[in-house]
Amino acid sequence: MICTEIIRDLCKKKGTTIAQLEKDLGFGNGTIASSKSNYIRSDRLKAIADYFDVSMEYLLTGKELEPFWDGQSDAPAFTIEELQLLDLFRTLPDAKRSEVIQYCKFLASEAKREKKKDTASSKEA
Repeated sequence: MICTEIIRDLCKKKGTTIAQLEKDLGFGNGTIASSKSNYIRSDRLKAIADYFDVSMEYLLTGKELEPFWDGQSDAPAFTIEELQLLDLFRTLPDAKRSEVIQYCKFLASEAKREKKKDTASSKEA
């Protein structure tokens, strides 16, 4: 199910229309309904999720994602930036996805190395 189909379904359940949704949220007429690429900016996606009291994940997938944490801690929801990355990642072919993962691993190891370096410097001071 694609995002605009999910939004249409939510409108139907709420007894409203996409045109009314666009008006209520201050979007231009046809912003959602005429989205040929089925792409909706993340800030607008957040506004729509809030309007229907659903998660952004639900708007993107049609289902709530299973929690990936232990349930004991308060794990934050995905940020808009994380959802943007996921959206972009899904458009990539498999080979490019692998490159992105490798680059992210590299950046994470660099950040870890910098953190260790900063910790060691502060202990010396």
